Amino acid sequence: VISKTIDVEFINLIRQEHQRGFFVYSFKRPDINTELNGYELVLRMLDAVTVQHEHTFLDIPYYETEWKDDVLSVVNTCTIVSELNLPAIKHTLDVVQRVRGLRGENFPVHVIFNKHIGGLFGQRVSKSKLASLFGKTSLFYIPDNRNLLEESIDRGVPPSEVSTRSNFLRALAKYLKMTKLTEDAIK
Repeated sequence: VISKTIDVEFINLIRQEHQRGFFVYSFKRPDINTELNGYELVLRMLDAVTVQHEHTFLDIPYYETEWKDDVLSVVNTCTIVSELNLPAIKHTLDVVQRVRGLRGENFPVHVIFNKHIGGLFGQRVSKSKLASLFGKTSLFYIPDNRNLLEESIDRGVPPSEVSTRSNFLRALAKYLKMTKLTEDAIK
């Protein structure tokens, strides 16, 4: 049985603070997302976390959970991170429709296509085809910059400390600016 309150002490047990000042709340129980009482636990945890922070980013699992629609019904914005392969594009279109069905056609939904390879022959699905598929949904392309990200992970530092001029960071800054999540807003 889940306690009626998820207190600050419990939240602090699963909180990890990054040296840059942001927090990650995580615990190794992915099965909780689909357990019978997982619904109440997840929603109470989200309530406790969002009270403590002005901005909260939530990574919702791709698989079905009983709480997914409730969370998608109350978020301020929705960004879907996808890749450029046909199954991922189809899934992303389904999620966009699901969110719009819950929140209305004018709700801001953004899609980030991760690991984008530019150039004439870079991707099998062109940007113009994606634009026609997604209509008024904002699309962003984050370039595949494995060397930068691998070095960042290996050194345990943000990508900006590896290279301040990378195309990855420029694309990410463009996304943050377009969604009005500037660096000041996420501090």
